[in-house]
Amino acid sequence: MRKSLCAIEKEYLLEMLRDFEDNVPMTRPERNALRRWVWGGHDINSNPWGYCCGDGWEMSYLEALRTDEEIYEVYYKAMAEER
Repeated sequence: MRKSLCAIEKEYLLEMLRDFEDNVPMTRPERNALRRWVWGGHDINSNPWGYCCGDGWEMSYLEALRTDEEIYEVYYKAMAEER
């Protein structure tokens, strides 16, 4: 982990990661990205993009990653059609 966390915080984040991986279907690249995020000392329920759900709560990393990839695909598909 990159952030300076105490042992209890690290164990908590890793336990959340294991539970999330066991219960949420995801692709291998998504799993790898999620692991890098958590190993970097971040909570699974936060994201670097600041994306929030419709109710104002912050999206989990995986939800935000999928949203970001969808935005990227739509944006670049539209740009390609303009050419």
